[in-house]
Amino acid sequence: MPGKKYASIQNPKQYEALRRSGYSKESAARISNARTPGHRVARGR
Repeated sequence: MPGKKYASIQNPKQYEALRRSGYSKESAARISNARTPGHRVARGR
């Protein structure tokens, strides 16, 4: 994908911070793509 450095990374800033902290590319991508509890949508039945 030309022009997009992080095509599959949902949170590139967090990814870069994790990489600088010493996480592997795979681990940093997995953590930065994980949804946080604040992103959940409350649904009623």
